[in-house]
Amino acid sequence: MIGIVFINDFNMCPYADKYVEVLEELKEDYEFILWNRKNVPITSRYKNVSFVYESDIYKSKQKKVIGFIKYHNFVKKRIKQKKYTKLIFLTTLSAVICGRKILKQYENRYIFDFRDLSYEKNKIFYCLVKEIIEKSYFTCISSSGFLDVLPKHKYVLAHNFRYDDLNAGSHKGKKEDGTINILQIGVTRGEEFNLKLCKMFGDDLRFHLSIIGSGCNTKKVVETAKNYSNITIKGEYMNIEKRAYINNADMLMYYYPCNYNCDRALANKYYDGLIYMLPLIGNAQTFSGKLLQSNQLGISINNVEAKYLDTIYDYYKSLDYKKFTGNCMSVLNKIIEEDKEYMNRIRGFLNERE
Repeated sequence: MIGIVFINDFNMCPYADKYVEVLEELKEDYEFILWNRKNVPITSRYKNVSFVYESDIYKSKQKKVIGFIKYHNFVKKRIKQKKYTKLIFLTTLSAVICGRKILKQYENRYIFDFRDLSYEKNKIFYCLVKEIIEKSYFTCISSSGFLDVLPKHKYVLAHNFRYDDLNAGSHKGKKEDGTINILQIGVTRGEEFNLKLCKMFGDDLRFHLSIIGSGCNTKKVVETAKNYSNITIKGEYMNIEKRAYINNADMLMYYYPCNYNCDRALANKYYDGLIYMLPLIGNAQTFSGKLLQSNQLGISINNVEAKYLDTIYDYYKSLDYKKFTGNCMSVLNKIIEEDKEYMNRIRGFLNERE
């Protein structure tokens, strides 16, 4: 049996689908070891066992320590009981929390799936991550922007999209008249950032801004949005609703404030823009903002301020949509080829016998 360790639940792990696809293709038995932080039933056809302990992902790291210790003990006990033949660690903390003893026991018998930078500025943590990478069968990364920070190694690119989504995108074309619908969707970038978005777009009736996702509908943001006729706020949504929200948009907000992780990460929204063929609005100071600009997939701005609204409006109105969709297809085809290599590496990992 293959054990898949993930320090959250399936809603935070869309890339789990690719592992399951290969596991089921090769008829390998598996189970996910999850942390059910919300203490609600986990509805999924994927085999899983979950550690139930309520923990708000938005509270301080210090207040999460007890939960981490308890989850560590749960995972350690489960691995000892099940004696998995191989392990897959989804995200850094899922591997770190298992401890060096388990990592040594499973040396060259685990995949390390790296998705976010967290504490790599800390030398001790960096050395531990380096050790996890070196002992893995292979390590995949979700953004080549991480190469600036991670130790030198031969990494595999693991892109953040589902193959099912490739058939979900709509080729709606460019809106020639009327309000331009801007969509900010996903887990919140923070209350302060959402308030800046409201201030930026508020009452500029050339645009309608929708801010949708977990943690976005804080009291202060909702109250602020009421002052503007062109802003919609909604909190947590079901994944099956995502397609409708994106299909209603004309542009996707992919502006991540500058920080250690976001400067280098590549999020789901980048792929949403490609698949749904919607221009992205990025941060010119980040890896993703530079990437979408160089691939001509949208426009990047320097800050979330009203002075950039004319820039965004002029960009959209002058957009050569035929050329834009050609850019999307070209980049997406390259991504699919790279993803085939990633999927083949998973197959190689599972097929290799001791």
